[in-house]
Formats: sequence, structure tokens, C-alpha cells
Amino acid sequence: MSKLSLHDYDIDQLQQVHQDVTVLRYRLDEQLPDWADLGRAFPAVEEIQFGSYLETVRPIDTELLRHFPNLKRLYCQDNPLQLQGVESSMVTNLRVIQGARVEDPAQFSLLSRCHDLLKLHLEVPRVPVVFELHADSRLKQLHLRVENNGRLALNLAGAAQLTELCIGPLNYGDDADPLTVEQLLLPNSVKKVSLSPSGPLQFCHCIDAGQANLDELRVEARELRVAPGGLARAVAIGDLHVNVGQQAEQVPDDLFCGVGSVGQLMFLPQDANFHLARLLAPISGVRSLYLFSKGNGEIGELNLPNLTHLYATQASLSQLGGLRHSTALEHLDLRDVGPLGDGALLAALPQLTRLQLEGVVGDELPQSLRAHQGLTRLALHNSPLQRLGDLSGMSALTQVEIEQYSYHGPCTTLPQVDDLLTLPALAQLRLRLTPQPGDDAGILMQLPEQVELTFSIYDHVARSEQLNKQRTILLQAPLTQAQKQAYWQVLYHAPKPRDLPQMEGRFHLTFLEAKYSAFKKAAHAWLRHNAQQAILQRPLSKETVLFVCGKSGIKVSELKAKATELGFTISKKLDDGVTHVLLGANPKQTQLLDPDRHLIIDDTALTQWFEQSAPQFLQQPQAVDSGMIDTVMTMLNSPDEASHQVAVEMLAQGGVTEAMQMPLFLILKTTSDKALRKAIQQLLAGKGDELFQLAVGDRVFFEADLRGLDYEGHPKGEGPMFKKIKGLTKRWGRELCIDFSKAYFDRFGEGLIWLLTQKEECCRRRAITQEFVEGQTLNWHKGCGFGLVLAGADEERLTNCHGSPEIYMQHQFELGKPKTRLPEGLPTETLITELDLHNCYLAALPANFERYLQVKKLNLQFNHLTKLPPKLASLTELEELDLSFNHFEEFPKVLFKMKNLKRLDLRRGSEPLYRWGYDTDNGYEPLRAPQSFREALPDCEILEDESC
Repeated sequence: MSKLSLHDYDIDQLQQVHQDVTVLRYRLDEQLPDWADLGRAFPAVEEIQFGSYLETVRPIDTELLRHFPNLKRLYCQDNPLQLQGVESSMVTNLRVIQGARVEDPAQFSLLSRCHDLLKLHLEVPRVPVVFELHADSRLKQLHLRVENNGRLALNLAGAAQLTELCIGPLNYGDDADPLTVEQLLLPNSVKKVSLSPSGPLQFCHCIDAGQANLDELRVEARELRVAPGGLARAVAIGDLHVNVGQQAEQVPDDLFCGVGSVGQLMFLPQDANFHLARLLAPISGVRSLYLFSKGNGEIGELNLPNLTHLYATQASLSQLGGLRHSTALEHLDLRDVGPLGDGALLAALPQLTRLQLEGVVGDELPQSLRAHQGLTRLALHNSPLQRLGDLSGMSALTQVEIEQYSYHGPCTTLPQVDDLLTLPALAQLRLRLTPQPGDDAGILMQLPEQVELTFSIYDHVARSEQLNKQRTILLQAPLTQAQKQAYWQVLYHAPKPRDLPQMEGRFHLTFLEAKYSAFKKAAHAWLRHNAQQAILQRPLSKETVLFVCGKSGIKVSELKAKATELGFTISKKLDDGVTHVLLGANPKQTQLLDPDRHLIIDDTALTQWFEQSAPQFLQQPQAVDSGMIDTVMTMLNSPDEASHQVAVEMLAQGGVTEAMQMPLFLILKTTSDKALRKAIQQLLAGKGDELFQLAVGDRVFFEADLRGLDYEGHPKGEGPMFKKIKGLTKRWGRELCIDFSKAYFDRFGEGLIWLLTQKEECCRRRAITQEFVEGQTLNWHKGCGFGLVLAGADEERLTNCHGSPEIYMQHQFELGKPKTRLPEGLPTETLITELDLHNCYLAALPANFERYLQVKKLNLQFNHLTKLPPKLASLTELEELDLSFNHFEEFPKVLFKMKNLKRLDLRRGSEPLYRWGYDTDNGYEPLRAPQSFREALPDCEILEDESC
């Protein structure tokens, strides 16, 4: 073993000696053994990690260091340093102290004696930091988290191995007090320096890095105040990041006067006034400049011959005239740029290859930009241009990006992008958009095939993918250019399939052939309507010549048999003799079909003709008298799958009636037998409406694992079915979902909870809920289906389900918190004197309960109710109320108004305790009726838990 965690409960480990433990995790809260005992038990420890949120924070003192002579690393959690009396022999091996707190300024001088430290991270709350490192120091990394309203004086020049200094805030917040840096001397070895307190930062002298070549210097504060002579002195800085803060008013011209050269400068003057040319005059070698300004500065005549990349905000081209000296500039990125004017500056930058502009104002891009022959990439963000202009002169431009959505303000309309067609070398176009009503996107379909076009819709990843897919389909389809443009314009402005206007047949045929499922519902609706019109125009008869395009749900053998029986012809070619085209799934070469010339029908139309012209035995009236239909229906409604297979074989010979469609559909969606599924799909081909046909053909199934037991062997309950059917309402339609839920419920005894939560009343729902009326009782419990979850449950499971129904009565939280609704009109049509709502997973009473004014008995047993609503008082005839096995914390006050109550059951009416159940000796508090209630209703029988 090399690591060990020591807790209060295993303090007995100190009785042993652990020679193999090198890393000790200190997790002791209450037990505080002497360091001597710890050191004896763990003599080989090299690293100690103090745990989080310890109530007793032990100091890092000489006793600790004395008894752990091999200690190399200390990871603290606000442990205070108390190094008085420390001897150099105690810290010979110590390399890392991280997270310790300095509450006494004298600790810094003591730390300077720890010559062998390599890494030091300290937290310093409102203590002056006066720290000096000598030539024998091996320290490489120093991090200080300090509070403001303090002073900082660091003389680190002697630490010849120091590479990193980081000074940050101890607490983040609105601290108005400044951190005063009186002295900051750094060695030549330093590579990275960062100063970022939470409040103002004031320098009494510049940062003196001597002859150092810094990789990075970062200084940021709420307000930066520097002394005369500049911010820092250094030979060179690779990456200089300076944020003067929101409260700064003026940036001094000598801010960078002590810096020799800078590779990359990120300068954030914010609202402050500044003169950029004077600021940058002392600096040489700047290759990248990032200027984040709010427009209160002056650029001036810049002299940056090495500059290759400029990013600037609130800087117009008219302010950047000095850039003409930066002939090496390759990448120019300007935000909130405003008018471009004549753009002459851009023509003076021959090496410019990438240009990104945001907030350009004007009618079109200036001629000087459109004549630039070096640009390869152009990006325009939120620029309300009327058009781009003739771009034929930009011979090298291969990549264009147009973005018209903004995080900060309203979007602009898309410019007239037909000008992009004039680009001779365009290879990649990226559009990041929020479609606006005035956008003309149809012209994009005219882009050359070699142009890669990518759409990105703000905050709609799925929509972006859909548009890209839809455009690809249109490009590859054998359509005219006018059709492609017209269809694309519609798709661009239709965020969802339901937003599509009524489209012509060619549109639907195109996307059916492309197997694009999102438009399948609309395509099938068009096909059903078209088939009806085709049959009216020219009914199917012996003169019919049928061409099959795609895969029909009707088997080829059956088609041939029907052709022989009814005398129609099946054509293998779409020639002039064809009278009707049967459009099936996955059609091909739809360009040969002319919706205005060919009579296009579907499986439904063909099936209806077959059944009318030559009904099969079970579709004939005499089948009812023979009892065959009843026999088949009995087999279909049986839970035995062998009976289903026999019934399907009989139906293949005798035909399918309308009443058999839903039982077959239920078997199709609940069986795992793929052969049986295929046979049923063929039987249902052409049956029902277009939504039913879509559902028959899709791959949504409700197999046995949806209803089975979970990994603990308990029923999964209503959750999986509720989640799945809820997600299908848009796909299958509400009516089919209701019918399927009812059939599922009749077969499996669950699956109706989704229907019972629906707000919208309809004939189907009313008919189903009417079945739960038993005499004068509405048995809502039966419909909710939770009885199966508790069937055969032992006492432990019953207690768990009572106490934590959200865990034990639903599967993986798929059910959520459903709110059922009692039938609104039922009490006006039927006398209901009893509501059985027991074990219905209720956190609140169902909607519309207050309409059942004649109810005398209300059973709310085994739910998780915590209160009763005031509306309960409207049930003035209520005599019996069962509140047992609920979660009430106090006696419901509304019961004082129930003057006719004769019986009230409160047993186990409050939530059981975790692990202790209903044990009153361990804290369970039974629900009791107060004495005032007993006096108000002396004739009411009250059932309560017995006292232990």
C-alpha cells in the first residue's frame, strides 16, 4: 500500500506501524492525535493531503515537520503556517506547500529559509506580503492568493530558478480596496507572471524583470494605476495581456515604455482614454495585436512593420490609416467597424489574406475591397448591407462566411447573396443565420457544385443539420433550377415540418425518394388526398393498367393473384398505357412520374378496391354468422403468441376487417417475432388512414422489456410506456395513440396513464373513462395501473413504495409527476357517489374532482399527498375519507369544513422514516386528529395508528 486515508472511525490504525504508506490523506475531524503518534505510525510518509471541510484545521508547525522528516509535499486546506522554531534540518526534503494560509507576516521570512522548496502556493488574508528570496533558493513556482487593501513587496531577484509567479484574489467579489504593489523584483529566469486581484491594482514602482525574456505577462484589475516609468521592465515578452479595468479613466502614454519587444499584445483599455500610437512606440516586434476598446481612444500613426494579425473593436477604417506601414499584415479582424468608406486602406495591405468585419454599415462593399486579389478568406458578421457588389475581381477568395445572428442585438437580413456567384474561385461558403422574413435564400441553389455550403442556425443544432440535409437532397434531385430555388426558399423559412405550406406533388416525391423521414407525414397526407382524387377521376377497373413505383405493402404474389381475379394489368414499365401508378415505400426514379398526368394511388386505395370488388371470406357478411370472426378476434386478443400466429395465417387467407386492425397493430408493436411482424405489416398494408400506415411501417416497438422487471426484480410500472407514448403523439397522431393505449391496457393492465393526464376531452377518452364506472363508483385506480407495481409486494417493498414512490414506483424517473384529470362531464351524466383514487401515484388531487358533488366516499389511500386543497370543502356530502398511507405533515385544516364526515382513516398517513419505517420509538410521527376536530365532529369515527 502507498496511500491511506485516516478517518475518525479508524483512528485505531495508529496502533500499528505502516512502513509502506507514503501518501497520507488526513480526514480527522474529532480525533486530534499528537503529531508524534502520527509520525510513529507512518514513518515513511512523503506526502500529506488535508481533507476538505475539516472542522478542526490543524496548523503547519514545527511539531508536524519534526515528526515527518521524509515529508516532501504538503497539500493543505487553509491550514495556517506557524513555522516559528523551524530548523533547516526539518525541511531538507520539503518541496511543495500548497493551500496553506499565512496569518502572520513573520511567516514569510521563515519561509525564505526553506531553501529546497520548489512549489509554494499560499493564501494570504489581509496580511502585508513582504517576501525576499535569496540566491540559495530553489523555488520554481510561487502562487499567492491575496485579499485587497494590502501591500505587496516581493524581492525575488535572487531566486535564480523561479519561472512562475501568480498573484490572484483570495475571494472574488466587489472589492473596492486596492492591492498596492510596493516592490516586485523578478529574476532573469522568470517566464510567466500573472497579477489579477479582484479590485484595483496600484503600482508604486514598475515590475522589474531585469533581463528576463518572459513567455507571458498578464496584468488585469478593476482599475490599473501605474507609477511613472511604465508597467514593467523586461527585455522581451512573448504574450503581454493588460486589462486596465472598467474604472480606469486614462491610460498613460508610458505604460509600455520599459518593455523591449512584445510578440503578442492583448490590450483592454475598456472605457479609458488612450493614444495607441504613443503607447506602442517604445515596443518593437509586435506580430499580433488585440485591442478591446469601447471607442474612447485614438489610434494615431502606427509603426508596426512586423504586425501580421490585428483584432480591434470600435475602430473604423478611417482611424486605422496608420496601418499602411504594416505591409506584413495578413489577418485583419474588426468589430463594430461602421462605414468602410472607400476602403483605400485595404488596398494598401498587399499581404492581407484574411479579413473579418462585424457591424459594417453601407449599401455594398467598397470597390477597393472587391478588387483585392490577395484575400483568400472573408467573413461578414451582422452587417446590414443591401448587397455585396460585383466580386469578380477577388480572384483568390475561396472561403466566405456570412453571420447574421448576434449575441448582443437584433439580427440583420441576409444580403443579396447572388453576388457570390461572381466569385471565380469560391470553394467554401458558411452561413451562420437566424432566418429573417426578408431573406432571399433561393439563389443559393445556383452555387456551383464544387462550392461546399454549410448552414448553422443560432441555438438550433438540429435545424442546422436539417437544412444542410434538405439542400443536399435538392441538389442531387433531378429538378429544374426554378424548382430547386422555390423549394429551398420555402424550406429556409419553415423551421418545422408543420410550418410547410401546401406543397406540390413533385416536392413530396423528391423527399420520399430521398427517404427523408421528417416530411413523410406530409407526403403521405398528400398521397392519400391525391389517391382519393385519382379514384374519383378514373376508378379502378378491368381496364386499369397499374405500374408499381417503390415497395408496396401488398405482396407481389397477392398483386398478381388479384390481377388475374379482377382482370387488371400490371405493367413493368411506365409507358403511355399506364393508367394508375401505385406509389409505395422508397420509390425510385420519381422524376418519371408526372403528378399532373399520372393517376397516383396508394396501398389504401388499392386495398379498398380489392375488398369492394372481391371481398375475402372474413370480409363478407356470412362470416359473422359463421362465428369465424369471433374466433379470430378471440385469438388476436389472447395473450398467447401461438394463437396470434394461427390467427395471422387465417387472416392471410380470409382477409382483415376494420375491427381486427387495432388488435393486429397491438401484436405488431409488442411482439419480438420479426417474421410475425412482417406478416402483420403485409396484412395491414393499405388499412386505415395515412398516420396509421406510417405507424405500421415505422420501427417503434413496445417489446417485453418495456413491461418487465427491473434489475432488482421489481415491475417497471407505468414510466417506460408513459414516456414512449408521450413522445409519439406528434408522429402517430393523438387518436391513434389513444386507441393503442387502450388496447395496450386491455392486454397488459397498464399503459393508460398518459391518456388520463390529457387536458383535451374527446369522444375516445370519454368512452374509455366511462368503462371505469362500476355502479356508482368511479374506479380511477383501475385505469391508473399502479396495482401491478404492488402486486405481491412484501412489507419492506410496501414501506419503500410508500416512503419513496418517485424511486420505487417508477422506472428511472421516466414517469415524472403526472397529473391526471377526472372526466369533466361524467358527474352530470352519471350518479357518482364514490371516488376510488387509491394507489394512483397522486401528489395532488386530480383535476375536476370538485365537480363530483354527490360523492359520499373518497378513497385516497396509498398516494403521496402532503396537503388537501380548499376545494375539497365543495364535496359537502362526503361521509367517508381514507387518507392512510400518504405524506401529510399536519392534519389538513379543510377537514374542519367536512361536517358530514362519518369515518376518517389516518393510519400511516405520514411519510415513513428512512430505515426505521413506522417505528415511533425512533422518531416516526403518526398523523393525529386534533382535539378540536374531535369536538367539532363528535360522531366521526377516526382510525389512527396505535401508540407504541
